[in-house]
Amino acid sequence: MNLLIDYLHIYLDSPKTLEGVVIPALISAAIMLMQWRLTRRKPLIFMLLIITVLTGVEFSHWDSGGLHVFTAGVVCWPLMVMLFPDDFPWKMAYPMAFLSVLIPDLYGSGVLAHWRDGWFFGIGGGGFHDGDFITPILTIAAAFTIHQCQKRGLFAFGVKRSSQTG
Repeated sequence: MNLLIDYLHIYLDSPKTLEGVVIPALISAAIMLMQWRLTRRKPLIFMLLIITVLTGVEFSHWDSGGLHVFTAGVVCWPLMVMLFPDDFPWKMAYPMAFLSVLIPDLYGSGVLAHWRDGWFFGIGGGGFHDGDFITPILTIAAAFTIHQCQKRGLFAFGVKRSSQTG
């Protein structure tokens, strides 16, 4: 147990790790705490989270540039905002995208290191340039754009418009 605490202390002591993983994790936790009760269709959300995570795990690969994760959440969560605006708050796109990227990142790092001690040291190591930091920002930007378009009448599926006769 002390070895794990020592590893976590070393891992969390890096500024890049704080920027790349800890800040998005805290933001995600705060959004989840505030928005989860407003979220309906929770079984659908869990199913889509599992699908985006499994897609990321299956299509992730290593090369000289590091781990490349296919981020299905960038498409999936803004699409949820577009199709179910009353059931899925647009702010929930951030934590869902973060989880959709973080879990495949954890899995890919563990597989590369054969699950030995310190396998998690590369996660979030890119700091503000890491995919764990950038992907949720891009996703919530797309979700916010769709939300604003829906307020103006675009992408308003299922909304009955009054026909003007005269």
